[in-house]
Amino acid sequence: MNLYDIEKELYSDDVIFTFSGIVSYNFLTSTSMVIKKDLEASGESSKRMMNLFGITTEMFQNIMNYSAKRATIDNKTLGIGTCVIKRCENKEYLIISSGNIIFKKDEDKIRKRLDKIISLDKDSLKKFYKEQRRLGSDAHDNGAGLGFIEMAKKSDEKIKYIFDDVDQIHSYFELEVRI
Repeated sequence: MNLYDIEKELYSDDVIFTFSGIVSYNFLTSTSMVIKKDLEASGESSKRMMNLFGITTEMFQNIMNYSAKRATIDNKTLGIGTCVIKRCENKEYLIISSGNIIFKKDEDKIRKRLDKIISLDKDSLKKFYKEQRRLGSDAHDNGAGLGFIEMAKKSDEKIKYIFDDVDQIHSYFELEVRI
């Protein structure tokens, strides 16, 4: 498949944004502004734009902090991953997906955390979020557990995720949120 074939595939699915590469805070800031302008121009509601911004930010932070695939730029070690945002079902909702390679040793911890979050209704999710903030405990050292809860609170549906084996020590973690 050549690049033009990939581009045609992306545009056929109403893809708003796609990225695969090194994720930094500068990238996150500038990308968020571009996505926001695109959605404003298309007439998206401000609530949906805020939810999209929050979810995308959390996904990129997960890639920056937890991706096993890393690159060093300006003496900073940054995560590498992929993010796609697309419109679906006559533009009634958006799907935000991210993916990155993780260490298999973290897979069970992430799975348990996400399964717990997915099992909760919206009210229970709010209570769980408050508890976790108060306790200061989390599934990951840098706060990914709270980020998962934030995404779930903003999502119109349950978060979806999958893990695919890469090799003996790595898995590919893919996360999907619909708004």
